[in-house]
Amino acid sequence: MRIFFDIFTDEEIGSDAYPRTEVEGIVYKVETKMVTVGEEDFGIENNEEGADPAAGGGVPAEKVNNLIHAHKLQVTSYDKASYMKHIKAYLQKLKKKIQENGGDVKAFEEGCKKYVGDLVKNFSECNFYVGEEMKDGGMVIIERWEGETPFLYFFKDGVREEKV
Repeated sequence: MRIFFDIFTDEEIGSDAYPRTEVEGIVYKVETKMVTVGEEDFGIENNEEGADPAAGGGVPAEKVNNLIHAHKLQVTSYDKASYMKHIKAYLQKLKKKIQENGGDVKAFEEGCKKYVGDLVKNFSECNFYVGEEMKDGGMVIIERWEGETPFLYFFKDGVREEKV
């Protein structure tokens, strides 16, 4: 298995355990799903005085995105103007990294125009996540739904993979 780390913050942000495809040659589109966590009943009675004995010591159920939950991504928020400010700065840093590594900057720029253009058109459908420590300057991961399926989007050049 490979764990994905943000190249700028070194935070864990995903893994290859989820099906993925490429979008515009620059972004990984990762299929995720909603799962139920909690609902465990450990067979421990509630010891509080006056409490319902049937309540037990269970943990209440919660629906979560499997990748977001497993990699402890943190929700963040943007309005369109602040996101555009962030994405421009981030893409400049990423472009510099691609140049340093001898990558195809022109293809990256063309892919970014298409991907970010689509993102801006559908901005209200997006949710935003960052790594667990919420470090500045890293990748903002986009969540968008297609029907009943949530997808997360990662800039592929912004990811460092490490085999575990």
